[in-house]
Amino acid sequence: MSNDVLETQRQAAIRENLDALVAVSAENVAYTVGYEVPSQTLPIRKRQFFAVVTVDGRSAFLVVQVEHNEARNSSRIRDIRPYNEFAQEGVVVLADCLREFGLAGGRVGIELDALPARSFARLEKELPRATFVDAEKIFDHLRMIKTPEEIEKLRRCGQLVDQAHREVYATVHAGMTEMDVALGFMERLLKKGVDYLDKIVVGSGERSTFANCPPTQRVLRAGDVMRVDVFANIDGYMSDIARTSVVGHATDEQRTIWAKLVESENHLLELIRPGERTGAIWEKFLSHFRSLGLEPAINFLGHGIGLTLHEEPFISRYHDFVIEEGMVLAIEPVYFTGTMGFHLEDEIIVRSDHCEMISDGRGPLPEIAV
Repeated sequence: MSNDVLETQRQAAIRENLDALVAVSAENVAYTVGYEVPSQTLPIRKRQFFAVVTVDGRSAFLVVQVEHNEARNSSRIRDIRPYNEFAQEGVVVLADCLREFGLAGGRVGIELDALPARSFARLEKELPRATFVDAEKIFDHLRMIKTPEEIEKLRRCGQLVDQAHREVYATVHAGMTEMDVALGFMERLLKKGVDYLDKIVVGSGERSTFANCPPTQRVLRAGDVMRVDVFANIDGYMSDIARTSVVGHATDEQRTIWAKLVESENHLLELIRPGERTGAIWEKFLSHFRSLGLEPAINFLGHGIGLTLHEEPFISRYHDFVIEEGMVLAIEPVYFTGTMGFHLEDEIIVRSDHCEMISDGRGPLPEIAV
C-alpha cells in the first residue's frame, strides 16, 4: 500500500502552518489509513478513531480494541494504538499521543465538523496550550484529486454497477415490484464482487420524481417510467450511477426527453476540462439545457465521488472550483415533468484533454418487457 497519502498530508500541514493533521470522520480516517474501518461506518456514535500525521513524518492510528487486529493487518500507518472505549475516553488518548509527539503547545489541524462539541471541550482542557484549527477544508481539497489506487477502486465499482444496470433491465418485466428490481441489483452486484450496497433508489410511476426513494412493493405497470440510482461500495469507495427506463414501449415524449438528456451529457463532457471553473460550466450547461426546453430538477449537475457520495468539487451556480486532472466526478442531467422523472448519471475521470468514462448510459432509453 502506498504511503503517498501520508506525505501529501504532511505537505498540506506545512503549507497551512500546522504541526499535525488529525482525521476524525470515517471518510478521512479511511483516506489516511488506507482502508475503511468496519465499525466506524456503523451507527455507534460514541466510538472514536483518530489518525494523526505530523510534519516531522510521524503518524499514529488510535483505534478501539475490537478493531486492533484489523488495523494491524490493513492500515498504512504502522503505529497502532488501541484503547478501551469503556474505560478510556478517545480524545484523552488523542491528547496523550499529541503530548508524546511534542505537540502539547502546537498548532493542530483537526476535523471540527466531525468531532462532537463535548469531545472538543475535553481536548482543549487536556491541551490548554495547543491551538486547534478546523481541517475540514484541508481534507476536502486533498481528496478532490484521486490517487491511482483510488481511481482503480472507483473504476471497478462503477463498471460493475454499469454492467448490473444493463443486466437487470433485461430480466425485469411488468408485474414485478420495485423491491424485485432492487433484489436483482443486490444479487448481481454482491456476486460480481462489491462489498455492500449503501442504498438503491428505485422509483416507478410518479415515484420516479421522488429524489431518493427506497424500493417498495409497488407493482410495475405498462407506461411507468422507472428511475434507479445505485450506491455500491468497494473498499470504502462508492458508486453513484443512475438510469431511467420505461415499462413497455416508450412514448415519443419519453424518447425525446431522454434524447435531450443524452445530448446534454455529451455537451457537459465537452465542457469539463482541467482549468475550467465549475461555476462557468454550470452556466454554459444551463443555457444549453434551457435551449432544449428543459429545466434542471436539482440545483447541481455534478459532484466528486470517492469515500463519500458527494464530495468536492460540485458543479453548480453556488460553487466555483477549478477542474483538475485526476478528479473523479459523477455527472447527472436530471429532468422531472411532474409525473415522470428522468435521470442520467455517469461517472468520469478527468484526464488532461478528455473525460474517461467509467460508466456510459448514453444509449437508447431502455424498455422493460410487459
